[in-house]
Amino acid sequence: MSQFTQTNVPTLPFVSAAESIDYWDVQPSGEYSQDCQTGRDYARRLVQHMKLKNDPTVFGWVLRAQGEKGGNTGIEIGFRQAIAEMLVA
Repeated sequence: MSQFTQTNVPTLPFVSAAESIDYWDVQPSGEYSQDCQTGRDYARRLVQHMKLKNDPTVFGWVLRAQGEKGGNTGIEIGFRQAIAEMLVA
């Protein structure tokens, strides 16, 4: 992952930092529709963060972390769907 410092950790609910930054630290609830909504919320928050902080690189880090973890739960599906909807809006 990226160089770890407390000052470069995005304050997003799915990002955690201990010894390094984890850009996709999520725990599915097991309820598909709830998880999809969580993913949609995470997508909105990510886009808000990128605009507010002028930080588009964080999107790549999130996608990389998703790919490395291989998750395909409702959270990831809702996240991707919301990003796609924002792109075509």
